Amino acid sequence: MVVKRKFFEREEKRALKEVKAVVVHWPGGSVVPEITALWKWMNSASNNSYHFLISQKNIIQTRDLKLRAIHCGHSTYTNKAKAFFGERTCSNLDSPNNYTIGVCLLHDKADGSYSTATIDSAIDVLAILCLDNNLDPMTDLLRHSDLTNEKEIPCPKYFFEDDDDPDDLWNTFKEWVRDRVAYYEIEIGCEG
Repeated sequence: MVVKRKFFEREEKRALKEVKAVVVHWPGGSVVPEITALWKWMNSASNNSYHFLISQKNIIQTRDLKLRAIHCGHSTYTNKAKAFFGERTCSNLDSPNNYTIGVCLLHDKADGSYSTATIDSAIDVLAILCLDNNLDPMTDLLRHSDLTNEKEIPCPKYFFEDDDDPDDLWNTFKEWVRDRVAYYEIEIGCEG
């Protein structure tokens, strides 16, 4: 896995307080080319940023992992967010941005779905982030709309698309990340 680093340091360099979760996003709209995403979310006029942008061709780290990004702050939070982070963090006194790593998956199709390459890269990145931060993929990977409900179309759209059970695709994806974590743990154990 090759990670390109294109840091955008327009924000203040405020340190993450602690990594409690990784929040997965999508850029919205129809297909968003990588360069458009980089410009849209990482330019000086934007109020948003992520730690990673993942496309079918690239994994781009856009923010130092020791610094917070602006990707999941809002004026109101879901009950799920309040249960996960606590009432104080989900208030004007604090923000989930101080406790999360933001990862944006660039969708390859107008319906918001992803190529196999994008999904596989996302699984790799998320598994490594979970390992490095001692996170459980089944409980500590969150969708942006799990935290805030401000968007007309849930974020990331693809992981809310199953009409029978909107959590099916998301749970399957988290299981893939969990399996990759287990694989990496075995690989690390074999090397030592």
